[in-house]
Amino acid sequence: MSAHHRVPARLSVWLRPLLVGVCVGVVCTTLLLLLCALLLYKLALPTTVVTPMALVALGLGGFGGGMAAGLCSREKGMLIGGLCGVVLALLLLIGGIADGKGPTWGYAVLEWAVLTVCSAAGGVLGVNRRHP
Repeated sequence: MSAHHRVPARLSVWLRPLLVGVCVGVVCTTLLLLLCALLLYKLALPTTVVTPMALVALGLGGFGGGMAAGLCSREKGMLIGGLCGVVLALLLLIGGIADGKGPTWGYAVLEWAVLTVCSAAGGVLGVNRRHP
């Protein structure tokens, strides 16, 4: 009898690509937000551009995460990418709640929509990418 505990095959087909996509999405979004902060500082941009820059960074980070999830799963890219975006949005929502101030619900819905759509698009592109 094997001492190793394995994840059932049905679950690992979804779990591994989802975790990879979420991790890539978090890293991409963090790096893009740091780049946006640097641009705000160096170019002395007005504070009115903060929200659009953050949404663009979220969209691009979600796209990267969805693409990574699609590349890992190699099937059902829209579904796995959309799930990746939903998990990323939930992480942001939990972070907003943990902040103590509470999230702005309109902005939270906008984040969810941007992340889900961009991650699903990245998942489709990741699945349909030609492998050499």
